This record gives sequence, C-alpha cells and structure tokens, in this order.
Amino acid sequence: MNKTLIVIKREYLKVVKKKSFIISTLLFPLFIIIVSVISTLSAQQADETGKRIAAEEKGTQIQIMDETNLINRNLFLTPEGNSANFISNKEEGIEAIKENKANVFIYYPKDSINGSKIEIYVTDKGVFGNGRYDAQATEWIKASILMNLPTDLQTAYNTKFSTQTKAFDSNGQEVDTSGAKLVVPIASIAIYMLLTSFATSYLLMSVSEEKENRVMEIVLSNLKPKELITGKILGQIGVVITQVLILGSLSIVIFLAFGKNLNIGIDFSSIHITALQIIIAIFYTILSFFILACVMVGVGAAMPTYKEAQSFSSIFIIISVIPFYFITLLVAEPSGPIALFLSYFPLSSGLVLLFRNAMGVLSPLEVILSSIVLIIYAYIALFFAFKLFEFGSLEYGRKISWKDFFRSIRQ
Repeated sequence: MNKTLIVIKREYLKVVKKKSFIISTLLFPLFIIIVSVISTLSAQQADETGKRIAAEEKGTQIQIMDETNLINRNLFLTPEGNSANFISNKEEGIEAIKENKANVFIYYPKDSINGSKIEIYVTDKGVFGNGRYDAQATEWIKASILMNLPTDLQTAYNTKFSTQTKAFDSNGQEVDTSGAKLVVPIASIAIYMLLTSFATSYLLMSVSEEKENRVMEIVLSNLKPKELITGKILGQIGVVITQVLILGSLSIVIFLAFGKNLNIGIDFSSIHITALQIIIAIFYTILSFFILACVMVGVGAAMPTYKEAQSFSSIFIIISVIPFYFITLLVAEPSGPIALFLSYFPLSSGLVLLFRNAMGVLSPLEVILSSIVLIIYAYIALFFAFKLFEFGSLEYGRKISWKDFFRSIRQ
C-alpha cells in the first residue's frame, strides 16, 4: 500500500507541478468565454449594422404592390415612419429600385397567406443590410390582419400568457418539473467529459513514455504491476479532481462577483440536492472513468510508442462519446431500445446512464442493476489492463501479438 501511495503521489505531482497543467486548466474556461464574447459581439454588430442602415433610410419612399388587399395603409401615416407608395405594376416597382428612385419594393402575391413568398427588392447595402426589410415586410401584413380584428380579439392576441405545468408519475405522485433535480447529474456529465478530455491523455502518456524511455524494467524491479497501475489511475483521478476544484472555484468567484449582472435564469433557492443524487452521480462518474482509464493503460502497454498509442486510443475515446451522436433519440426516448443498449455497452454505459439519470428515467431497480454491470465491467477492464501491462510493458519497438496475448490468458 505504501508503494501504491508513492506512485499516486508521483503521478499527481508530476502533472500538477507542470506549468502546462495550470495553463491548460485555465485556458479551457477562457476559450469558452472568448468564443461566447466573440459570438455576442458579432451578433450585436450585425444588429447594429441593420439598425444603422434602417435609420439612414428613415423618410425614404417604399414601393408596395399588394395583391392580397390586406395591407392597412394607416401603418404608414405616422410622421416618424417611412412613406409608402402603393403601385399596381410589378415591373414599375423593380425599375424604381434599379434606377435608385426607391430603396425597397415589396410585392405581396395574391396567395401570400397560402405559402407564396413575399418578394422584396432592395438597393444593395452589403450582406448584413440586404435583409433589412425581411422581418418588417412580414410584420406589416401581420399587423394589418390584426388591425382588422375586433378590439377584444386584438387585446387577447397581444396578451402575454403564462403557463404552469404539473406532472404526475404512475403512482399519482407529483413530479418536480423545475429542472432543479438535474443539476447534480448534469454537473456529473461535465466532470466526466473533463475526465475523458484530460486525464486519459495524461494516463496514456505516463505508461507509454516509461515504456518508450525504457525505464520500465527499473520501475517493475521495485513495484508489482498492480501497485503501479492502481497508483497511476488513482493519481490521475486526483489530477482531474484538482482541475474540477479549480474550475469550480473560479465559477463561484465569477458568480459572486458578477452574479447580479448575469441573467442566468436559474432560481437557486429551488435547488434541493439529496445525498442519494450525489452518491449515484459520483458512483457512475468514477466507475465510468475507471473503465476508460484501464483501457488507456492497456493501450499504452500494447503499443510501442506514445504516438501509436495515442492514435489507437482515439478509437476507444470516440466509442465512449458515441452517445452524443444519438442525442436526439436519447432525448426523445430515454428508455427506448437504443438508450437501453448504450446503457449496458461497456464504454458508453457510464455517459448514457448519467444522461438518463439527468432525465429522471432510471428506476431504483435499474440503478442497482446498472451499478452491478458497471462493477463487472470495471473488474474486466482492470483484469485486461493488468494482463496487457504484464504482457506488453517490456515489449520494446513492436506491438504485442494479440494471438500470443490471448493464448497466455487461456494458459
């Protein structure tokens, strides 16, 4: 046990002490923030460009040809609005645009309300400016229809209705629909993705580099394979827990500093987290990562170099996140056949079970059954990791023979 603790300490400090660890940990949220800011600024810039162009055209004449006879001309009688010239010849309106006599010509075909497209002709104002009248043309015909309705119906149309939903399970008990119960499972999915993204690569590198640098004989002369592998896996779990704590602390600091100015839309007073939720989430997350970590150890021991191990390991990482390709089906049918299959497929089971737990569809019986299955998968993965390490850790310069490997297991 002392030797295992030494390996855990070494694996943990070897990663955490590197400057690249702090940089990569901080760059992850920074990257998300930068992308969000750029996207927000781009959207604001596009909106401001459209408003600026529209402001420049205040008071200009608008050509309209209305075959629907729905457009209410009173919409254009306001002093601050644009003046509209209703014409009866389509070609005349198009020519007015070509000759710069008008900035926009809107043609409402007779069957506009039955699906025919409203045709809009404008003077060129660039990519963001050419669609400046698209929304307005639709709003004019909708407003005109609304103005023809009785006053009471207009009031009802403009009313902002609110809804309140109550759901009941098969036993007649009311179910919480606020989404507050999803906080722990969703956080677990985020942590699992961090484990997959960071820790597996560290673990793969650790095994492959020691093998590639030919120091494995020295290590194994003082340690048993089980002590070495267990220490490496637990050390990497500690690394990711450190990353999660750093990111979590930053999130809390940011929320405390700017929370009042952020429109998050979450009522934190409604969040009630139970011990059972936390236990299930931690259990699924740790076991799922443990299975993938054992796979990384086996791959690192089986391949002669880190580069080849990295290429081969990408297959297993893709398989572990394959549920994202079925996200629509999982949302639509969280207890459907595909969801059930992926829940008990070794590499995808952890992520799908976390997702289904977030959806609230796991029964107590299925929680127990899935936990037993995950424990069995973890034992099998650890067994093969040990065997692959014993068989391939001292194989330098070549991949292991899978035929010989399985023969050795049978013996």
